[in-house]
Amino acid sequence: MLRFFRSNQLFVVFGLTVYAVILHLQAFLAPLSLPVQKGGWLSLGILEMLSGFHPVVSPMLALILVLLQAIYINFLVTKYRISWETTFLPAMMYVLLCSAVPEFLLLTPALLAQTFLIVALGEMLGFYRSMEASGNVFNVGFWIGIAALFYCPASLFLAFGFIGLGILRAFNLREILVMLMGYIAPLFLMLVYRFWFYSELSVFPDLPHIMIFDFIKIKSVYSWIYLGIFAFLCIWVLINIQALFYKTKMAQKKYLTVLYWMLVVAFGTILFQPTWHLGHLILMVIPLGILWGLYFLRIRELFAELFHLILFLGILLLQYRHFIFLQ
Repeated sequence: MLRFFRSNQLFVVFGLTVYAVILHLQAFLAPLSLPVQKGGWLSLGILEMLSGFHPVVSPMLALILVLLQAIYINFLVTKYRISWETTFLPAMMYVLLCSAVPEFLLLTPALLAQTFLIVALGEMLGFYRSMEASGNVFNVGFWIGIAALFYCPASLFLAFGFIGLGILRAFNLREILVMLMGYIAPLFLMLVYRFWFYSELSVFPDLPHIMIFDFIKIKSVYSWIYLGIFAFLCIWVLINIQALFYKTKMAQKKYLTVLYWMLVVAFGTILFQPTWHLGHLILMVIPLGILWGLYFLRIRELFAELFHLILFLGILLLQYRHFIFLQ
C-alpha cells in the first residue's frame, strides 16, 4: 500500500480519499456518543449552528476537512522540498493519524484550530529564503491567534512560532514583536466584538489549566492505550530523527528541526487543556504525520509496510471494538 502513496501522480488523491473514507466509516455506521470538547467563541458558533443538522454532518465535515488539510500539508512538503522524494506519504500518514482516536472523527474545536496551525506552519516555512519576512512573521502570529479563538490551548503554539523564528532566521527582537502583534490582533478584534455586542470582556471561554494531576483521574483503559500509542509514535520518531537528517541539505535540516520542535510543543500542550479530552491529541498530528511519512522513506520498505499494516489494523480494531467484542 505504501508503494501506491509513494507516487506523486494526481490519481493518488482519489486513493487518499478512499483511504480516508475507510478510516472514517465507523463514524457513519453508528452515531458517536462522545464527551463534548470545550472550544473558543469561533468554534462554539460553528458547532452550535451545526447542532440542528443530522448527526452525520459532523463526521462528514470532519472527513472533508482532514482531506483538505492532508493535501495542503503534502503541498507544503513538496513546495519547500522537505522530502527528498515527491510523495504522498506525509498526507497518508496525516489521514491515518487523524483517524486514530474516535474523538478525531467528529468536527471538534481542536480539529478546526488545526487548520489554521497548518496555515501558520506554511507561513513559517517561507521565512528561510526571504530577505524581508515581516509579512510572514506577522501572519504566523495572526493564524495562531485565529486558531486560539477556535481552541484556546492552540495559543501555546506561539512558543513554537518564536522557536521557529530563531531556527530559520537570525535573532531579531523586532520580528518577535511583529509575531506577537500578529497573535494579539485577532484576539483584540474578538474582545471588541464581545464587548460591543455582549457587554463582556471575554476572549477565551475555554481557558486551560495545568492537567498534571488530572491524569491520575483517567480511568478509561482505552484512553491510556491511545495515550500510549501517541507517546510511542512521538518518542520513536524523535529518537530516530537523525535518520531523517542523513544526506539532506541545510534548508531541509532546518525545516525538519522546525517540525521536531512543533512536535515537542504539541506534546507539551497535553498538560494544558480546559478539561481532559482525547480529541486534544490531534494537535500532535501535523508534525507526526509529516515526520512519519518521511521516516517511511528512510527505512526498509518491508519494515515500513509491516508497521503501517499493524497501525492501520490496530486503529480499525479500536474503532470497531464495540462491534467486535459486543460491549
